[in-house]
Amino acid sequence: YIFTLYKWGFTIETIIPEDEFEDGEERVSPPPRRVKFSDGNFSCCENEELFVIFIGRETIYALPKRCMSDNDKEIIRKIMISDASDLKRKE
Repeated sequence: YIFTLYKWGFTIETIIPEDEFEDGEERVSPPPRRVKFSDGNFSCCENEELFVIFIGRETIYALPKRCMSDNDKEIIRKIMISDASDLKRKE
């Protein structure tokens, strides 16, 4: 996955490795998932190893912390957990 955080929300893009396609098979990747903080249809929690994002009742994404710098982790905590919760309460 490629996770990108913006002021308005975030996107998650699924990357399918080339070796998962057979010769001649059409290479179609799903479009990036766009989630606005103002939609209020997601939640994010954290454990020792992961940030876990729940979108609606149908989708869960696990973001491994080992792939992030300490600064990236703090930004996600602030924006995805603290600020997003505040936005939902204001609506």
